[in-house]
Amino acid sequence: MADELNLKLPERKSSSGLNRTVFVLLICLLAVGAINMLISLYEAQRGERPLSNKELPSEARKELALKLEKQGIPDRATEAWKQYLSWADIGAEERAKVWYRIGKLYQNDGKYDQALDAYYRSESFAKIPELEPEINRRIQESLESLGKFAALRYELADRVGVTPTESGPGEEVMAEIGTLKITKSDIDRWIDEQIDRQMSTMAAFMSEEQRKSQREALLKHFSSASERLHILNQLLVEEMLYRKAREDRLTEEPDVWAILRDAERSILAQLVLEKEIAEQIKISPVDLQTYYEANKQEFREEERQKTFEEARPEVYRALRSRKEAEVREALLSQLKERYNVVIHTSRFPEETPVGSEEDIQKPPPSKDESK
Repeated sequence: MADELNLKLPERKSSSGLNRTVFVLLICLLAVGAINMLISLYEAQRGERPLSNKELPSEARKELALKLEKQGIPDRATEAWKQYLSWADIGAEERAKVWYRIGKLYQNDGKYDQALDAYYRSESFAKIPELEPEINRRIQESLESLGKFAALRYELADRVGVTPTESGPGEEVMAEIGTLKITKSDIDRWIDEQIDRQMSTMAAFMSEEQRKSQREALLKHFSSASERLHILNQLLVEEMLYRKAREDRLTEEPDVWAILRDAERSILAQLVLEKEIAEQIKISPVDLQTYYEANKQEFREEERQKTFEEARPEVYRALRSRKEAEVREALLSQLKERYNVVIHTSRFPEETPVGSEEDIQKPPPSKDESK
């Protein structure tokens, strides 16, 4: 007999156990989410954010900023400092110091408007006594560099103790241009600087007595009222033209910027050399006498040998010139090694000497020779 078909549906098992498991899992997930949210809120209140695996801790960011600053990469350094500020749990004074560093980086990079912003931010966090004079000075420099002389006038009026352009007590004011006051001591200082520059160029060719005499002559020349008035007019003209150049943003023109950079490079290079020479060269009377005795043949007049006293100025010039050459050669040798200088001389083939056969053109043949 054929089996009868079973048309009954299978009984469903109870799902209450599975539902409880899913419910517990959901509760756990919600709890974890709530805990994470509370942690995030707490860290946000402390000025921090949770770190991902690819993000640096605040101390590492500080070290990075310092390295970039040391290597002379201002854009990256300022970015690193700002990231450090956004992550680090530091006080107001520390933030003020960091914004001051950022301001210096911007200013040294010629970004004066951003430098001003950073200096003002530094002051908004805290006014640090040892930084105040520097910030005052740098704000003034930045405003001048932007050609904002009207703003500078109000800035100086608001800042107590900023007096680089004001006369001190008892100072005799000789002229004024805006808030800038040129005093008698300013002119005296300018004269001293000019004399020092002139003397530095002549020092190599003068003895100590000659230098003293020349300095006295220059001081006498600059002491007359007419010469001092001439100097004052020079200072005023220079200041007015400087302000006009800053207002016109002349330094932002590529050609002008290139000229300034070349001039800066040349001036700094010369100052380094002069500093080395001044520190290393000391010529005593014994040195002069010794050099004279060793090189008498160089100090003759026609058939007569000059005495040491007669030849002293020449001896000084010759000895100093030799010592300067030695100092320069030693310094350049040291710097070539420090900066890993390599000159590929093979890429500069020797030229044919002037007067060689290749240089001499033969005259065209005469009529007789051409026949």
